[in-house]
Amino acid sequence: MFDAEGKTTINCDEAVAFLERYLGLYGEYTPESDITAGYKEISANFDSGVSAMFTHNLGSYGSHVTAFGGTEGFTANPLPTADNGKYVNYGGALTGLCMFDTCENQEAAWKWITYMCSHDANSYWNESIGQLPVNTSCYEDDWMKEMQHIQCAIETTSMDNCITYTSPSYLPEWGTINSTYIEPGIQSVMSGDMTAKELLDMWAEYLNEAYANYMAE
Repeated sequence: MFDAEGKTTINCDEAVAFLERYLGLYGEYTPESDITAGYKEISANFDSGVSAMFTHNLGSYGSHVTAFGGTEGFTANPLPTADNGKYVNYGGALTGLCMFDTCENQEAAWKWITYMCSHDANSYWNESIGQLPVNTSCYEDDWMKEMQHIQCAIETTSMDNCITYTSPSYLPEWGTINSTYIEPGIQSVMSGDMTAKELLDMWAEYLNEAYANYMAE
């Protein structure tokens, strides 16, 4: 996200060309309602056959099974590899358990976290929600071998050409920048009121300031 001098690369020429092409799909290959649609609406379009495909993480698997009445009729597929032969996996969609340092009963809290990360508990929980366990011993469980989307994720992230991208969520302003400026900005690009370059230049300005503040502190 940032170069050696601490400046973001998010508004490079390649990113501008990509965003122009990606958001250019709107209205021509996507429902016009997508400009204001949230996850529920976009997912419903896929489940009802309005949309042929959509991009999401493993967390929506269970709702699709319910909508399709089983596992037939849809599959999980990896995104295409980049021109340089690399497959980029987004590593930011993670959930976890934590214990605050102000916790009054840290021993009990740690015991709970330890239990939830054990093989049995981790396997049971992730089978019910259809996501990847943190405990790798669960990978030999029958349910994991039977879930197509789980196997797709394991095979893809195990490839030698797979690299993982993580967003700079360590920046205190990261979430505010996205929700206040970038998400509305994406809508403006989709509606033609802003260009992709203008959006990325604005994003870069906020990120450079946030990064400088972070490094100064």
